[in-house]
Amino acid sequence: MDRFQIYEVGGRRYRVRTELSGGTSGVGGDNSRGQPASRRNIGPGAKSQRKEVPLARQIHRFIIGHGGSTLRKLYEESHAKITVPNERVKSDSIQIEGLPDEIEKAEQMIEQIVQENIHK
Repeated sequence: MDRFQIYEVGGRRYRVRTELSGGTSGVGGDNSRGQPASRRNIGPGAKSQRKEVPLARQIHRFIIGHGGSTLRKLYEESHAKITVPNERVKSDSIQIEGLPDEIEKAEQMIEQIVQENIHK
């Protein structure tokens, strides 16, 4: 079954097809792996959080990627929602929303993208 995710980039919303694991995965058959926090049973103690990460406007394009491809990959691997502000806003930060481990994973991936593109 096709699933879609809405990404907000630069004040515009994009509907992107995503493939999220819906069946059993790996050893033990834990169904919650590979699904974003909004789609899995995260328990009563786990709460979604939002974090503002300082990131120069000039770097935002590397986070978005060609046609949103890098942003999509970030979501698929970290399951955190990443909001990049519109160019007209002139903000030097991005928003990351998700569970603490999802936010941490997204931040690590973003740091790697920044390092790769600064040293080109």
